[in-house]
Amino acid sequence: MVHTSASVEFDDIWDNATGLPQVPGERFGRYEIALAMEELPDEFLSGPATLTLNFSDNLGQGYDELSTELIIEGRSFGDIVFESLQTENRLATIELPRAEIARLLADDTLTFALRTRDGWLHNAPIDLTATLTHTGVLALDDAFSFPGTGTQSGNLLADNGSGADEFNPQQGRPVVTHVNGMPVGNGITIALPGSGTLTVEPSGRFVYRPDLLDESLPASQQALARFTYTIANGDGSIDGEVVVRTQGLDDDDTFCGERDGTLIYGGAGDDTFYGNSLSYREQVAETVYGGSGNDTLFGNGGGDHLYGGEGDDTLYAGYTYDGSNGWLFGGAGNDTLEGEDATLYGNDGNDLLIGSGRLYGGNGDDELQFTRTQLLLAYGGDGNDRISGEYGLWGTVSGGAGYDVIVIMGHAVSGDDHSLGTIFGGDGADIIRSEDAMLMRGGADDDVITDVSTFDGVRLLGDEGNDTLRMGAGAGFAYGGLGDDRIFGGTGNSRLFGDEGDDAIQGGAGDEQIYGGDGADHLIDMQGTARLYGGAGDDILQSGNDGSSLFGGIGHDRLMSGSGDDLVEGGEGNDRIHDIGGLDQIYGGAGNDLINAAGIGGDMIDAGDGNDRVYGGSDDDTIDGGAGDDMLFGNAGLDTVSGGEGADMLDGGIGSDLLYGGEGDDRLDGGSDHDTLHGEAGDDLLLGEGGEDALFGGDGADRLHGGSDDDHLYGGAGDDLLSGGSGIDTLEGGAGADIFAFARLDGVARVTDFELGVDIVRISGFGAAMDSYAELTTIATQSGDDAVFDLATGEQLTLENTSLGDLGAGNFVFV
Repeated sequence: MVHTSASVEFDDIWDNATGLPQVPGERFGRYEIALAMEELPDEFLSGPATLTLNFSDNLGQGYDELSTELIIEGRSFGDIVFESLQTENRLATIELPRAEIARLLADDTLTFALRTRDGWLHNAPIDLTATLTHTGVLALDDAFSFPGTGTQSGNLLADNGSGADEFNPQQGRPVVTHVNGMPVGNGITIALPGSGTLTVEPSGRFVYRPDLLDESLPASQQALARFTYTIANGDGSIDGEVVVRTQGLDDDDTFCGERDGTLIYGGAGDDTFYGNSLSYREQVAETVYGGSGNDTLFGNGGGDHLYGGEGDDTLYAGYTYDGSNGWLFGGAGNDTLEGEDATLYGNDGNDLLIGSGRLYGGNGDDELQFTRTQLLLAYGGDGNDRISGEYGLWGTVSGGAGYDVIVIMGHAVSGDDHSLGTIFGGDGADIIRSEDAMLMRGGADDDVITDVSTFDGVRLLGDEGNDTLRMGAGAGFAYGGLGDDRIFGGTGNSRLFGDEGDDAIQGGAGDEQIYGGDGADHLIDMQGTARLYGGAGDDILQSGNDGSSLFGGIGHDRLMSGSGDDLVEGGEGNDRIHDIGGLDQIYGGAGNDLINAAGIGGDMIDAGDGNDRVYGGSDDDTIDGGAGDDMLFGNAGLDTVSGGEGADMLDGGIGSDLLYGGEGDDRLDGGSDHDTLHGEAGDDLLLGEGGEDALFGGDGADRLHGGSDDDHLYGGAGDDLLSGGSGIDTLEGGAGADIFAFARLDGVARVTDFELGVDIVRISGFGAAMDSYAELTTIATQSGDDAVFDLATGEQLTLENTSLGDLGAGNFVFV
């Protein structure tokens, strides 16, 4: 191919245009002239051209504003104003696009409407020269083909029109000086070996004429023409060779290109093209159009451009040794394109593309296969596509619209390094699986994305839709995006994000961080040490036995920790927390929470704000109800239970427990064993139950019942009621008007601070035999400083530091 310029000149077409008719109704003079264009050289098809208009001296006497309107096939290009310095020629140029050049080739006309300021042209000779100039690639050695029947003709540089194939160089352009080593000049015709002639016409036009113009060329017959040429211009000379093989076009044709710049149009029929057969050091580019039919095109390297056209075509670009990359276009039909480093376009139809350069499936259900790791781009386009490779990934893969399947295995780089490959599913429910991609992204709809690599840093993005994401063995990142997603961790320490929607996320064997995001999410990690964040919504969080951290976030969450040492926070909302075992830290947070730490292990539990219910386990738990009216159960173990603010209910359960009512009117039940109960602020009820208990009422009008065994009761400040129950009990009322209750079968009770005129002794359950102070005095004795009442066998009440003589009926109540 020769890069140069070509031009066509239309000279002396309009001369001495004086007296041209003026068009009525125009403010300015308007003169219409039609220029008939000769057939242009075919190189003008390859790009735009420049039209130059040159008017002679003195047109309009140099004072008039001169302009013209250019019209091609009814399309106006607007006014063209001519530039001039009074006596100089007036010039104007306009760029014509490629489509307008093609119209001129079809014998179109150029129409000019000439206008001047004063409405008429001065009487002066007028000379118009129109020059059309093209700058770009000038093809001298393109191949061609003929129809299969009838009179044969070809067109070397354009499509398959009739007539001789030609090139018309002008002055200053490349000129053919030699053909087959012989000098050529104007009008010399040279016969070519095998077929056809070459002529250099007086105008400088270089014409090839096949010798088959008057006879038929059957589809089975082939004609051969070969010649060498020399082109010269101001920069030197270029040598080249043309080999042309022609065969019937509308049947099943065969074409063979031998040298650089081959351009072939197969036309109708099932065609076969074979690229150049030169050595790898001489590979050159070829351009082939298969046309309609099921064509087979072999480029054989050299950066070829192969166009299959209509039909089910097969295109092979071949392997290049010089780094040049070809282009393959399947066109309409179910095509097969193969081309190593080439760029492949399947276009319409269900196509198969095989290569490692750039692969574009186009419309249809396509299959894209890349053969080496240096893949630059694979794009499935519209349709349900399949994209695969077995040597890893270095570039970008995109499924496009449709339900695509993308499977990339192997490794693009050796060792432990990861590639930089990227996969996008695009629109549609896609399936993506890769061993070597750094980023995999699903796009819209319900996608399935699986990482099977062992590398760190892999990112999986579900985007829109209800996606399924599976991490590999490395430490990566998975993000579900919009929709109800399912995410599975691998064996690495990954981060898993559900984002919006009701997501289900399951961790793997690694130490993972799992984030549910918005929505009612289900987060599970049963193997590694995980951190689970529910986020907004009513979530479910489950951890295994290796010790995890669970954070419910906003919403009514359910949190279930395993037998490890876990950190559990319910967050806002009415949460349900269940702990199987381990030394756990549990925080209910705001809301009416239910916390069950019934497993083995001493837990620290802070119920937080709200009316909470908390159940300790079998070991020594620490429970704080926080604000709200809580129900707290220590169960087995040496528990410490604090009610906090609110009217709380505390039950120590089995074991020697320590209970604190805190603020509010609390109920404290020590349960079995030796418990210590502190009512603290408020009017509290303290029940020692079994065991040798110590009850401290604290502030407020408290009620203290020791229960069985030998208890110590301390009322504290306030008007308290103290009842020791069975056993040998010690009662101290403290400040306030206290009531010391002694009932039938209570055993032995000693009151250490009875205050005459303030405190009262209440006796109950003895019936009519003991329902008055008079009857009580019959069993009363003074023992030292103490007043002793033997109510029954084994049942005795002692008021320390009290004289019987100071007592009266007002100090006792009988019920």
